[in-house]
Amino acid sequence: MNRTRPLTRLPARAALTVLLFLPGAAALADTALRIGVQDRIVHAVLALGVARGDFEQEGLSVQLIVPPDGTDADPTTAAADQPVGPAGASQAHLDALVDGRLDLMATGADTLLVAEQAGINLRGALLLGESGQADLVLGTPPTQSAGGLRGARVALVSGDPGRLLLAAELQRRGLNLDEVDLERVPAADALVRWQDSDEATSLQAIAIAAPASIGFLAALADATHGTAPSVLLGDAGDHPGLITDLLAGQERWLRDNRDAMKRLVRAWNLTVGALRRDPAANIALLAEQADLEVEVAGDALAGVELFGVEDNIRLLRGDFQKRFSSMSQVLARIDRERARGVPSANRFLALSALRQVAAGR
Repeated sequence: MNRTRPLTRLPARAALTVLLFLPGAAALADTALRIGVQDRIVHAVLALGVARGDFEQEGLSVQLIVPPDGTDADPTTAAADQPVGPAGASQAHLDALVDGRLDLMATGADTLLVAEQAGINLRGALLLGESGQADLVLGTPPTQSAGGLRGARVALVSGDPGRLLLAAELQRRGLNLDEVDLERVPAADALVRWQDSDEATSLQAIAIAAPASIGFLAALADATHGTAPSVLLGDAGDHPGLITDLLAGQERWLRDNRDAMKRLVRAWNLTVGALRRDPAANIALLAEQADLEVEVAGDALAGVELFGVEDNIRLLRGDFQKRFSSMSQVLARIDRERARGVPSANRFLALSALRQVAAGR
């Protein structure tokens, strides 16, 4: 049975899987938006905007919706050898967009390319933020050697962005995804598997994002007292722009709902501005909404750079294309049989609402 409710809290510790997709229904008014989100700290900032009333101030009613239970974690929902995106939360959100159960989705820029392969005209409309230390690849000490990850059993905890980061780290070592044993694993199970003495089921590495990564490391330290150490094999900060969270929608929807998008862009700008002006109060509110400790929420946010309207305009004048090109090259090396030339980022963007807001209209 499908259940729905507005997401007033982002249960980060439960991997944001408590809310199911809306059933098929008549289209909502253009001031009521359904946005798909994942267990990522940048997406939690959208919940902060809802709690602060920033969307309401702009005349919007926003419902944040996470994938069905298990979509982002159950290894039976997606084979690890599928291209980045067609499994897990990103694919569930894409399906919901096509079916009219979602209006927009918060996702990585790589999903724009994946959607094109599936014949979906998905377009990015607003850059939300760029991950640095928020997305991590952790390993056991033996994986530090040049070929230490070859044949390793790796847990993918935080969905498709983690898979992209893992691919980049493997490629930097002269390896590729097909040289590791990759499994989609819930965060709670990953901790157990990390400590498992059975070589057939234990994990040698994990790709995980904040806020789940912070809880994982803290729980590991408490549970093992240092007897099951982890080492940092890499983070998104080593690959500038590799993981950029953005808001995306189908091209036609974005064209038909420009006024709603303008309101959304203005509301997001209010939220980002508030975090910058008064971080302590707003991090505390975000922590309350995401069911996190304030310190954890602050640490998680420290690993990302949020983008307001001015930041979007600056990046989209050139730097984003460089980042998009680097990201697409990582994707091309994963899917070597279908590797293509570097695409233009502009072809995957629909920025009229953003530009109008930036121009004061």
